[in-house]
Formats: sequence, C-alpha cells, structure tokens
Amino acid sequence: MTMRQPKMPNALAERAPSERNQMKILIDACRVLSASLNLMGTTTLVLAQSPGGVPPSYVVLDRDPQLTAIARTALPLIGALDRFRAAYGRCPRLEDRAEFAALLPPGATIVATFTGGFVLAHGEITPWIYQAPAQNPAQCSLSRKLGWDPDLVYSVDGVNSRWVFAPGDGSEDRPVRLDP
Repeated sequence: MTMRQPKMPNALAERAPSERNQMKILIDACRVLSASLNLMGTTTLVLAQSPGGVPPSYVVLDRDPQLTAIARTALPLIGALDRFRAAYGRCPRLEDRAEFAALLPPGATIVATFTGGFVLAHGEITPWIYQAPAQNPAQCSLSRKLGWDPDLVYSVDGVNSRWVFAPGDGSEDRPVRLDP
C-alpha cells in the first residue's frame, strides 16, 4: 500500500522553519499511526487542520478545565524531566536522549528527534514536543498542539516553570495557571 504525500497548506510554508519542522513531524506521526491501524484492518480518518480544535482566539482562563486536562497528560513526562534535571543539573539535550528515555514512565517513548529536541509519545494521539535551546542548558519546554496554530507549553527556566497558551497567530503568548 502506498500513501500519498499530502499537499502542505500555504500557511505552513509561511511559518518559521522550527514550526514547519514540528508540523511535519506531527503529520509524519499521523501517517505512521494511520498506516499501523490500516495494517490491523482499521480504517482511519485524520483531520489535520484542528488536532485539538482550539482556535488561536480561545479565551484562556486560569485553571481552565480543558487546558488542565491536557496539561495533566504531561505530568509523567514532566516527572521524568524533573528527575533528569535533579540528576544532571540541566535540561536534557538531543545527545542525552538515551539517559532521558531511561527516566520516562512505562509506555512513554521518544518517537522522533530533530535539531534541538524530540517528540514524546505517551498513549496520546497528539504527542508532546520537547525542545531545549543549545545556548541555555537551564531552559527547556514541552509543548502540545491544540489546533492548527495554538500550543499549550510547559516551559522551564532554571528553577522556574510555567504553563503558557501560545496562540501561534502572531499575538503574544498568554501565561496561564493550571493545576494538573
């Protein structure tokens, strides 16, 4: 069975290279999932335009129940990140993926890597994207697509961490208090 390469929307071509890479990784992950399900005799329909259905204009409130539920799915990954940081005094880098993978909870895996990070799967259809800027070992983030543009981001900077709603439409990121 051959799979056709989907046409990339013009909006994707206009994005920054790092955003394009994230979207391509997500599209590839959907293709792999779809192919796997097809091999098992299951028909799949992947709607890539709105993976989570949250628009950039979403009104973000502290302790938002929808965002809190999504953030809760990252807790096992955040726990592994905290254990790595406690052991090594910094955020993991791409070259640390084996050490970091050993700290992940059962069922969680690094499914792909890219410059500056990797894609983490833990039983969710939409993966978490881990990124760490090379210039600052104390900074890293986990993000998950909520729709075509927006992301929910857990960012770490030294001893500080916070949740941010990133609309992805050019407007400013919005910090949000979540209690997952």
